[in-house]
Amino acid sequence: PNWVARKKEYKQFLQTEGGKTMSLIYLAPTTQHAYTYIMPEWAKRPGSHVQEDGLTTPYHSSWYLYAGSNETTLELLDHLTTIEKQTQPDWVVAKTIKGLKWKIQKKRNRNW
Repeated sequence: PNWVARKKEYKQFLQTEGGKTMSLIYLAPTTQHAYTYIMPEWAKRPGSHVQEDGLTTPYHSSWYLYAGSNETTLELLDHLTTIEKQTQPDWVVAKTIKGLKWKIQKKRNRNW
């Protein structure tokens, strides 16, 4: 979920041993669809958002992508951006979460 990017653990995770920051890219659906996920047993906590059947309550999602190196990740961004422009899929990709939110809003406004 989007709120993960605001966590200090997330920012620490992005730091590499050499002190550089991993370059992630972000992908999200533009449809008004909330996803339900199956949580592993070890991740379930009493009173959490995980239901008895192991499914989470539905929420809007985005995916954080890293392709093994910053260079390869940026190449993936270029490739996905080309696909996005050529085919107008029901998803958007961006270099930042702020950019992702902006592109989602722009695309949704265009479709209304």
